[in-house]
Amino acid sequence: MASKQKKTSRFHSLSATALPIFALSLGACSASSRPTEDAASQTSSESWLDPVAVVSGMRGSEDDYRRCFMRAMNERGIVETEFQVGSHGDVVGLEVVRSTIGRPDVAECLASELRKRRFESAGREAKGRWTFVFRLTDPIEKREYEKRLEKESERDDANGVAVHASSRGRLEEERIEETVAAAYPLFARCYRDAISRSGRAGGILRLRLVIGAEGRVVELGDAGTVLPDPYAVDCIAEGFYAMRFPEPNGGTVQADYRLEFY
Repeated sequence: MASKQKKTSRFHSLSATALPIFALSLGACSASSRPTEDAASQTSSESWLDPVAVVSGMRGSEDDYRRCFMRAMNERGIVETEFQVGSHGDVVGLEVVRSTIGRPDVAECLASELRKRRFESAGREAKGRWTFVFRLTDPIEKREYEKRLEKESERDDANGVAVHASSRGRLEEERIEETVAAAYPLFARCYRDAISRSGRAGGILRLRLVIGAEGRVVELGDAGTVLPDPYAVDCIAEGFYAMRFPEPNGGTVQADYRLEFY
């Protein structure tokens, strides 16, 4: 395993009781600041929907997307999309940029469902992107979940973010922490929904990220997540794919990220 620079994060836990207020306050901050960051790296002719606006437009259709993936129950992977939104918020163009699912009808089904959505576009045309994630982790039986959660909670060497020293590029761990904290609204709902489904709160999210030259996550894998609801893990992973990190210096950056829910 590659050596890592470890450091305790300021943003390493998230309470279920604090989620509604926290998500709303950060949502307002994210919605106002994210377009400014995107504008610095995109041409003036492009207008991109803020990821929070994309999440809002897709909200309530999770079961429809999940049914698309049920066509390939034994597979796991991602389907990355980019789409064009008209001035009235309707999807007027869509492209499947990448799919690691073997069956093409899964991507076709997701694209069909996405075309039905309406987004808040402020009366102008805009572009959006979303990466669907399927089966990043497997279900955990209740007793095994409790055992693993107790063991993981006792660890004191893996809080927050740890950038791999072997990364070709460089990006400060604090900048990664701040980006994830500002993007909590992208996945806060995932945890709330998981509590509603399972009736259980608490868990540890552990992800391994590869942040590309443009500051976007180009690869994401599980690094030992302990959450009772695998759908929530997929949902949170989709939020990470939607984040926009500062552009690394010198190439891609590999990092481990840990977040504790309680």
